[in-house]
Amino acid sequence: MTTSSGLSKDVIARVVKQHMNEIKFCYEKELSKALELNGKITVHWLIIDNGSVSEASVVETSMNNREVEECTTMSIRRWRFPNPEGGTTVEINYPFIFQLSGKDAKEAAIETENNVFSGSGGMSTIATDARQS
Repeated sequence: MTTSSGLSKDVIARVVKQHMNEIKFCYEKELSKALELNGKITVHWLIIDNGSVSEASVVETSMNNREVEECTTMSIRRWRFPNPEGGTTVEINYPFIFQLSGKDAKEAAIETENNVFSGSGGMSTIATDARQS
């Protein structure tokens, strides 16, 4: 994750973690259609002086799935953050890694490259049952 000044990476990571189920939902609804779906989506967003997200867009993707990408950016646009220090606009670039995990590849995982979440190697995994609808 990269960020400009105004909010700490810890604060941003906490808000992302609070909303991870929304991102997971975006992935799961498409994963039910294509079990091979995986990849990395890096999202850029702006947090304005009142803590709202003024814009969010995909800046890099290896998933190339418009539905997951649009669902993810639409979710992020609804998030609220603490007001940035000094009333500044904060720019965020945040990578989300979507992949199948588990011994039998029946679990979906979303990982983020942020060591604030628990997990090994600075990665965090949220596992879900890919058979859910």
